[in-house]
Amino acid sequence: MKTALAGLVFVLFLGCGRQSGKPVAQDQPSTPSAPPVAGSPIPEQGGAQDAAPLKLAGLAGRKVFFHNPQFEVTLGVSFYEDGTWRGEKGRTGRYQVDGATLLVIDDAGEVTPHKFPSAEVKLDDEVIIGREGKTSAVVIAGFGEADTGPPPKVETVDEPDEIDGYKVVGFDALAGFKYRVPDDPVTKPEAKAIVDGNKIPEPVMKLNRQKVAIRGYMLSVRTEEGMVTEFLALRDQTACCFGAVPRINEWISVRMVGKGVRDIKDIPIYFFGTLKVGPVLENDYVVAVFEMDGHKIGGPL
Repeated sequence: MKTALAGLVFVLFLGCGRQSGKPVAQDQPSTPSAPPVAGSPIPEQGGAQDAAPLKLAGLAGRKVFFHNPQFEVTLGVSFYEDGTWRGEKGRTGRYQVDGATLLVIDDAGEVTPHKFPSAEVKLDDEVIIGREGKTSAVVIAGFGEADTGPPPKVETVDEPDEIDGYKVVGFDALAGFKYRVPDDPVTKPEAKAIVDGNKIPEPVMKLNRQKVAIRGYMLSVRTEEGMVTEFLALRDQTACCFGAVPRINEWISVRMVGKGVRDIKDIPIYFFGTLKVGPVLENDYVVAVFEMDGHKIGGPL
C-alpha cells in the first residue's frame, strides 16, 4: 500500500484541479459496464452566470463560480458586504482581499490564501488555493449576483449502526480532531516531535484494524482492466473547489483487496473494509493518517 500513497497524496493536493508535473498513471481508462449505483448525482449549481471580469476589491454582493476539473464539479460562492461568504453546499466563513489574493477564513478559523493572476478576475483564470507545498488549483467558471435567500439546508443522513457486519463510521468522527503534519521528514527531530505530539482520540484509535463502513466520495487513482483498484475516499468533494485544502484526516487511502470496483463519480457511497489508524510514512514523510484495505463499495441506503 505504501508504494501508492505518495501518488495518492500527490493527486489530492495537486490534482484537485489542474496540476503540474507527471500525473499518476492508469493502466487502462475506466469503462464500467455494470448498472449505475442507486442515488442522485450532485445537481448542477444554480444561479445566472456571466463572463464579465470582476475586480476582487468589488467582490461584495457578487457570486463567483469555481470549477474543479478533477471532479468535474462547479461550486458557486456568494460574497457579502459584511465580509462573509457562503457556498452553495452550506459552508460559510469570512474573507479579506489583499491585492490579487483572497484570504478565506472558514468556520473553524483556518485562513487559506486563494491567489489570482491579478486583482481583476476573468473567466478561465486559474486560482491557486493553499500555501507552498500544499496547494490545489481551480478555474473561474463565471460570475453572478450573490444569493439573497435563506442558506441551503445541510444534508443529513440517518445512518444505521452497522451494515452487513461492518460498523458504520462517519467522517465527522474521523475528522473531528486536529492533526499536525510536518513539512520535513520525521528523521528530523523537529518533525518527529510534531508527529509524536499528535493525539488521536481513543474512540478513533479503537477503530484500528476494525471492519468499518464509511460514507464519502471516490477519487480514483489507479485502474486495472477498467476497474478501480486504488482510490481516495473523500469526506466532501467540494472542499477542493473553495476554502482550505482538505486536512489529512478528511480522506482515506484505499486499496481494494482482490479485484477492483467500478468508478463512481459525484455520488456519496459507502466504502467497506478494514481501517488502519495512525501515521503512514513514505520516504520518511507523513502522507496519511487513515488507510483501508477495501472489501467492497455500496450505494446510498
